[in-house]
This record gives sequence, C-alpha cells and structure tokens, in this order.
Amino acid sequence: MINQIIPKSKLEIIKDRIKLIITNEMTAQKVLATASAVADDIAYKEMLETFWNGDNLNIFKDRFQELQSEEYNAIIINPLEERDENGTLRITKPESTFAIDFLARAKSDDNKRGDEAVNELLQRVSGVIRMVFLTATYMRLGFDTTDKFIRRQNITSRKFYVPNSNDSDHVSGVTLTLQVDYDEEIIQSVPVILKGNDTILSDIFNINTDTEE
Repeated sequence: MINQIIPKSKLEIIKDRIKLIITNEMTAQKVLATASAVADDIAYKEMLETFWNGDNLNIFKDRFQELQSEEYNAIIINPLEERDENGTLRITKPESTFAIDFLARAKSDDNKRGDEAVNELLQRVSGVIRMVFLTATYMRLGFDTTDKFIRRQNITSRKFYVPNSNDSDHVSGVTLTLQVDYDEEIIQSVPVILKGNDTILSDIFNINTDTEE
C-alpha cells in the first residue's frame, strides 16, 4: 500500500496552465487593441470581445456538453492522449497531446456573409494563440522558475472545420493541437513488510524480508 497522498498529475497541472496562458494573453491583447485607434486594431478588438460574456472569457476545460447560446464564442481545452515509452523506474517521460478548440457562430451583417466573417474571426484568434505558444516566452509554459519539468512544447497542427449546416447561425471551429513533453517523478514509497506466510514465500521465491535472519 502507498503510504502518502498522490499529488495532482503533471497533465492536470499543464492543462490548468494552458488555460491560464490563454486567458492572460487574450486579456492583454484586448487591452492593447482597445488603446489603439488603428482601424484594423479596432476590428481585432471586436473579434476578441466576441469571446467574452460580460467580464468573463468563455474558456472551458474538459467540456464535452453542448454550449449554451451565451457561451459562444468559446475556447475549450481537452487532453487527447498521454504516451510514455521512455520512462524509468524513477521518472516517466510522458508526451501528452491537448486540443484547443475555438468555436464561433456565424452571423451575417450588411457588410459580410456570416461564414466569411466567422472564418476570418477564427483564423485570426486561433492564429494569435498559436503564435503565443510558439514564442520563447512559453517554451516551458512559464514553469522556468520551478523544477523545469517541461522538456518542450509545440503546436503541431491547426485544423479548420467545415460546418455541416449552411444556415445563418451555424457553428464553425478551429482546433490547435499542442504537444507537451515533460518529466514526472514516480513515487518512491517505503517498502511494505510482508506478513503472514512470508517464510514460506521466501523459501519458494527466495524473497528477502525483514523477518529473516
């Protein structure tokens, strides 16, 4: 039996950090765009604002249920896979893949078709977050002052979805795939003393126990 509390896994910690990075950088981008009088920056600010519900950014973790109308536009973070083929008895070396989904509803106006507008919005915002994770600032996802357990991270793909419906209120999406390679120590628990028929077991399997002389 393991005689200590098992801490939160590195996968969970990384997932929380991804959400924090996106929230901080989206907020910073909105502040910067708000302070600009350039027409393109004003349009960019309006794009960013579609992901807010009041003062709250619509960003979710582990969300699989259908979004409510007030939750669009939204960003959803889900882990897809964790692989570990190079670990040792003391440390694992997982390679985890996360999906960062950007979902938006198409809305037509007098100047642009709904599908054109929503695709431009998703390409712009997902491209911004892609660039955030490609910068040296987040090479270790901001864990540079701790034990530096992140070996590397990289955006491996950006996938664009074609909606099944072409109505005026259809949902479009873009998915960023983020791969993170990291180290995770294995608990080195205190060995459990064998009790009961330990002498018999030692005779059969040559097991050394604390009760043997």
